Amino acid sequence: RLGLSKAKTASGTEEDLVRVFKTDLSRLHQGLVLFGRYVCKSKKPLCSSECFLNEFCMSKEPFKPA
Repeated sequence: RLGLSKAKTASGTEEDLVRVFKTDLSRLHQGLVLFGRYVCKSKKPLCSSECFLNEFCMSKEPFKPA
């Protein structure tokens, strides 16, 4: 959703993230998990009210839960 990588595969995405975040991947992972748990929820994300990454998100408008 955030467009951190344009890679089509998980391994390609990993390569992109390693290139940018170097040795802080475990911190990035933990932060993204917590962000997903409390802000960017799968069924009802808090896009407009609590998301500080709103301007970068590719799926904020219109969000339609499945």
